[in-house]
Amino acid sequence: MFQKLKKVLVIYVGGTIGMQKNDDGVYSPVANTFLHKVKYHSEMHDADLAKQYFPHLKENELVLPVDSKTMILTIYEIVEYVPLLDSSNMGCKEWIRIAKDIERYYESYDGFIILHGTDTLAFTASALSFMLEGLRKPVIVTGSQIPIFETRSDAKDNFLSSLILASYGRVPEVCVFFASKLYRGNRVTKMSSDELEAFGSPNYNTLADVGIDVKCRYTFLD
Repeated sequence: MFQKLKKVLVIYVGGTIGMQKNDDGVYSPVANTFLHKVKYHSEMHDADLAKQYFPHLKENELVLPVDSKTMILTIYEIVEYVPLLDSSNMGCKEWIRIAKDIERYYESYDGFIILHGTDTLAFTASALSFMLEGLRKPVIVTGSQIPIFETRSDAKDNFLSSLILASYGRVPEVCVFFASKLYRGNRVTKMSSDELEAFGSPNYNTLADVGIDVKCRYTFLD
């Protein structure tokens, strides 16, 4: 059924990706809802596979469907920060917290994903790239322009592709994934607040592009 088993830790910091509209019609963070939403996306969690092979998973552990090209099966655990953080208030204290969490669980997982608001996503990725030196595993920072709870959203594609890239393990550094492109974490900037392709790297090529296939640009990897 699968040839390789990978484990990914997802640290849900906050951001648009998990927001819902409040009574005033304004998007705001809502605790303890993101995991429930993801669990009922069949592309994000194979309940039958989990029941058959992993009956003792924790409540916050999910199983991706097997990747038919690599035959990798990925178990990922979602850890939600309490309270969820507003990305506009991110700074050194929050970056240190994220870095320490990755350090604490580094040996237990094959890759890490940070779900983050877009306002300061590039700053967090850059800070982490200098704090987490000598990485042998990918740390991918991602988010979305539209919440995952909306019918039309970029959240699922960004999250799912990040999970796949994290399980591949081909890019062992801090990266940003957004709109089908993987960028070096300290060479990316936010380019737009109203386009789905919100980030860019004007002076450095992408590390990978996700289309029909995942194409890594190995010449740009150290």
